[in-house]
Amino acid sequence: MQINIGIVDDQLLFLKGMVSLLERYKGFNVLWEAQSGAEAMDRLHEQPEKTDIILLDLNMPGTDGIEVIKQLKEKFPDIKVIILSIHDEERFIIRLIELGANSYLVKNASPEEVEKTIRITSEKGFYFNDRISNILFSNINGTRKRTALATDFTKREQEVLQCICEDLSTKDIAKKLFISERTVEGHRNSLILKTNVKNTAGLVIFAVKNNHVDLNFYLKKY
Repeated sequence: MQINIGIVDDQLLFLKGMVSLLERYKGFNVLWEAQSGAEAMDRLHEQPEKTDIILLDLNMPGTDGIEVIKQLKEKFPDIKVIILSIHDEERFIIRLIELGANSYLVKNASPEEVEKTIRITSEKGFYFNDRISNILFSNINGTRKRTALATDFTKREQEVLQCICEDLSTKDIAKKLFISERTVEGHRNSLILKTNVKNTAGLVIFAVKNNHVDLNFYLKKY
């Protein structure tokens, strides 16, 4: 399966290096490049072929990455966004995911990590590598409080939510719970609506922050 990618970074050397890297991998098609948020939005409007994933730098002149995410999620909600940044603070990452980012890559990531992040994000809708998972989850156990509000999930929704947080694909969840993939997607969409998040990555963060899943899957790794 071909993955069409757009790359946004104001540093030309990094941008060209990323293009060169991605073109090595089978199934990756760099559809367009941009050096600013405004240019990225123009490319999306001009490009007749669908963009699947955008690699987005945060620190750019003019319209920064955070504003670009807001515009993307409003105008192109199906496009998955992978943040590129030098920062790895917990609050910073969580805020970006709440805005709609699907995955997060620190700029010193290895080429293998970049490839893996793109492929898994394309397949599952989000990906947190071990470093990001550690930042987000390792110190949160025992400090969370379950929220009720409008998030009273059915038993099946709770099961699907747990599977999502364990990094299982739609196909794997369907097989584990003995339901169809279409049913899994229906439960996923229901969970997103109930929690008022923007995507699967936001759903995972919500579930962890509000004590809706068993974190042993993550915590046992650290």
